[in-house]
Amino acid sequence: MASQYLYDDIGSFFDSFMWTGDKAYAQTPVKPWFGWIYISEFNGFNVQDYTNLYPDNIQNLKYKIGYTLNIAQRTEALNVSTNTDDAIQDSSTIVYTWSVPRPFTFETKVKRFLKAFIHADALLETTQGKTEIVHGLTLGPLVNVIQLCILEQCLEHGYIKGDNSVLKNKIMSCMRSPPDIIKDNNHKYYGKKLSKNVSYTMDMKKVIDGLDVETYPSNYVSNYVSMNDPPTFVQYVFDIQLDNGEDQRKDNPKLKDATNITSEMIITEPDNSGIDHPFHVGAGVFTKYKGKYSPCKIIGYGTGIHKGQYVIEWIESNLSNSQLTFPTDSNGKYKIWMTVDGERPRHEYRQPDELEPWNRIRTKQQNPNKKIWSTHVVRLGRDVISSKKKAISSKKKKVISSKKKRVSERDNGEDDGDFFFELGELEGPITLVRLKEIAGHLFKIEDEKELKEKVRELAGGNTGHRKPWRVAILKSLNI
Repeated sequence: MASQYLYDDIGSFFDSFMWTGDKAYAQTPVKPWFGWIYISEFNGFNVQDYTNLYPDNIQNLKYKIGYTLNIAQRTEALNVSTNTDDAIQDSSTIVYTWSVPRPFTFETKVKRFLKAFIHADALLETTQGKTEIVHGLTLGPLVNVIQLCILEQCLEHGYIKGDNSVLKNKIMSCMRSPPDIIKDNNHKYYGKKLSKNVSYTMDMKKVIDGLDVETYPSNYVSNYVSMNDPPTFVQYVFDIQLDNGEDQRKDNPKLKDATNITSEMIITEPDNSGIDHPFHVGAGVFTKYKGKYSPCKIIGYGTGIHKGQYVIEWIESNLSNSQLTFPTDSNGKYKIWMTVDGERPRHEYRQPDELEPWNRIRTKQQNPNKKIWSTHVVRLGRDVISSKKKAISSKKKKVISSKKKRVSERDNGEDDGDFFFELGELEGPITLVRLKEIAGHLFKIEDEKELKEKVRELAGGNTGHRKPWRVAILKSLNI
């Protein structure tokens, strides 16, 4: 009768590819009858999104995890992008694999453990394999999660010979509950809430370091240990050639997206955006692209896991003599930035604090179109107060009725309906960031140090709290 053990001791397991995994083409199965657990990357993302340690759009980053008994066949199937009435599939490429027995069992453990990072409800109804798509993790911690799931399952099913009870209890205690936050190298990756009031943070580095074993495959260690400047593990997985310059390979039309928007839905109603003081749809703003602020247009607001975020698309621009200009189409609309292949780029999601209005970025250039380029956040459909001149005198102080009574003049020639804040906002819960924004607009001061001095002068308090900012703003309005 064949032994149930796959490894004679725990050390043999940690030295194997069943623990470390490796690039798919670099492996042969541990046993001829084994299947595979795999990670694939979506071709719609740029390689920089995957290989940067902490990319700008990490909340949008996606990997597909799955299992197969035939890795070559599965690779071919994933390479095809389809968009039919039955289902949508964006093309992806398998980049990392583990050879395991009963792969379905291992995949089930991985998916259950990563449930906070699998957001099927945020994808289109017809998206294929949406319960296998992991959001918001970079490759390093994702690989570590799968390694720990494989270890836990091997100990649970008795695949490793010897008394491993201490290690088994330790690992199972770490893996008992799915985390909604994963911490790795002092960086936190946030999944969706598994509880409204309780959060579980798993310190991945602490758990891995406690094992005191090598997590990288021997191919990576042996090939690069002697190099003065070796590639990172992610660069190794993606076969980044550090000295070859640009990618000279020919394009493959199969490797593309079936969707323009990473398969998530958007809405255009600001009242349902989940954002306080939202920019309106169609507004031009700036956000970072590869570390620098670039112009973009707001096309809507996110849903599902992207609730409370903006959906943006990049627009073309030219910079000459320190002046930014924008090419227009035959209808006079700004041209959308297109890829080198002439394809419309996928839309992206941005947090509210990642967007900046015109006057924050183009401080020395006149606003070319105030209807498009807002100089501050636009409040839509509410009673508002401008910050230019008269407010309510303290002697005539009275309650603002709900009859949409205006309490101030409009702000310095801004477009009709374009106001900065409402009085009721100051009377309710409000963040310090928003108070600073209002104060800066009121006092016409952009320098943070100078702004704090002004607030301290008016309120005589510590400017690290909301109260002195609120006092200074109300005092300036004679309220």
